[in-house]
Amino acid sequence: MCFKKIHFLLYKFLKGVQLSLKITKLFIILIFILTAILTIGHKQGLLASKGKDSSSEEKNKNKELIVWHTLSSYNKEVLKNLTKDYNTHNPSISVRTVFYSNDKDMVINLMKKDSLPDIVLISTQYIEDLAKKNILVDLSKLIPKKEYQDIDKRFWKPVELSGGVYGFPFMYDVFMLFVNQNSLWDIGLRDYREPTNWEEIEKIASKIHYLDTRKWGIFIPLENIEEFSSYIKSYTGEDIVKEDSITVNGKSTIRAMQFLQNLIYQRKIMPPKTTLNEAQSIFLSGKLSVMMSLSSNLVYTTSNFPYNLDVWKMPAKEGGTYIKSSCLAIIKKNNSKNEKDAFDLIEFLVNKENSIKWFTHTGVPPLKKSIKDSLVLLLFYENNPNYSISMFELDRGRVFPKIKHYYEINEIIKNAVEEIMINGESPGESLDKAQNRIESLK
Repeated sequence: MCFKKIHFLLYKFLKGVQLSLKITKLFIILIFILTAILTIGHKQGLLASKGKDSSSEEKNKNKELIVWHTLSSYNKEVLKNLTKDYNTHNPSISVRTVFYSNDKDMVINLMKKDSLPDIVLISTQYIEDLAKKNILVDLSKLIPKKEYQDIDKRFWKPVELSGGVYGFPFMYDVFMLFVNQNSLWDIGLRDYREPTNWEEIEKIASKIHYLDTRKWGIFIPLENIEEFSSYIKSYTGEDIVKEDSITVNGKSTIRAMQFLQNLIYQRKIMPPKTTLNEAQSIFLSGKLSVMMSLSSNLVYTTSNFPYNLDVWKMPAKEGGTYIKSSCLAIIKKNNSKNEKDAFDLIEFLVNKENSIKWFTHTGVPPLKKSIKDSLVLLLFYENNPNYSISMFELDRGRVFPKIKHYYEINEIIKNAVEEIMINGESPGESLDKAQNRIESLK
């Protein structure tokens, strides 16, 4: 409506009728007041309408949750598919996953506190430092009591600090041995007993290599502290890692590393100067017969292995080996609604259906007590017996404890292993030097 036009017509009308000058002026004033009221009301209506449109647009606009992780190429697709399922069930929220090549780079970016994610899937080794810097949300009030009790206390310990819970246990990876069953058949082993010590494994690996020298018998990767400690515990039965300390130069540890060095330089049944990725490729090609690996590689290996795959338990004189643990943690943004949305996503990822899906699509065993003996898994094991080894190692293994100077010690051990396995140096001397360097960090 054009208010100027109304005003003009009323004015002409009043002028047309022969009213007194005072009355005419009074009518004109009233007209101006009426015009002003109508104009203000019209503008307020437009603003209210615009506000409603903006509110509607805000509601229709998807909220984004960002998840940082370091998963391998195969397993990150499993995570991506799970988040797609979440998006389908929650159309108002869009989940985006971001890959990092290692935890250290992820932690560096978290410390910068710039363009932070909502959730991180990260090694529990970094949880204490991140929590102390007030980067992580305490989940103790968000986790239902029933949910907390459904997971064994030893799996919560790495994420708890000063009465708070700063991560939800998610990916507790166990060590195992992948075996090319065809290689065993080639040396006449069909109805065989699984070996219970490393000397028995060495004999089998030697027979395979000597029958066909194009095939390597065995490969044991020791590229990080968890792999090193798990092999040593498997060989010696000793825990070299205590709370906040590690001893790498004990007599049993030196003997275990001497045994491994001999596989390369004396027995010549283990490929020299070979990285983990290179060894995985050799194994998949059929030219490597026994390999220490993680449960998180089980589905990928099974899917890409053109031979018959068998999985052996880690030889263990006492108990199991170490469990490599990662958790889902929420980044603090001082927004309770955001924290609730992030925790809803975590609950979705760890619910019964998705925990089973994570296990059957990656090989990493589920942690919840209510899932372990479920009929679904018992039926799954009948057709996929190799997966039961993951659960066996989880039940008997020890979660790798939090140690101070984790990254520095990891590098020290890695360098010592390279001296022994690549340069052929004395295990005793290299491990003594490594222990001195570790002691100097205190």
